[in-house]
Amino acid sequence: MKRLILAALLVCAYIWSTATGRDQFVLDQGKRLYQALTAWFDDAELDFQIDKPPPVPVTKKKRPRRWD
Repeated sequence: MKRLILAALLVCAYIWSTATGRDQFVLDQGKRLYQALTAWFDDAELDFQIDKPPPVPVTKKKRPRRWD
């Protein structure tokens, strides 16, 4: 349901931007955002690789012994 609402919102935003003539403005802002994000990732001194946690050993569940 969330995907359907998001898709409808994006379609409405597209229609609004083209109907009002702001499509170039939206594209320019998207390019600026992309450039800012790539510059931030290039300057970051973090290691973005995530180590997998060690596997948890699987133990057998003990069933209660009932002698009825």
